[in-house]
Amino acid sequence: RYRGSPTHRRDGPAHLEQVRPIKRALRIPVVANGNVRSWADVQANLRTTGADGIMSAEGLLDDPCLFAGQASRGPSGGAALRKLEKKLRQIEALKQRMAEGA
Repeated sequence: RYRGSPTHRRDGPAHLEQVRPIKRALRIPVVANGNVRSWADVQANLRTTGADGIMSAEGLLDDPCLFAGQASRGPSGGAALRKLEKKLRQIEALKQRMAEGA
């Protein structure tokens, strides 16, 4: 495992340009991580790193359909996100009722 930043939480963007020479030197799949908050970021990360795949953590918390690409912005992706949000509201309502002893 290679980290392009120290093991403590970094300030600022990930150093994605450091991934490309590592990818060129290896014959195994390389997955890059960092600076991914939108589909455009996924595409930019792939161009910058040449990686075989991309990981995201915080970006997925903001947009669970992040890796659906442009589809997440269209009617079907929007419907899926609305359905997910509805289910989350239902869970919250259930938790509230259980807390009230209903």
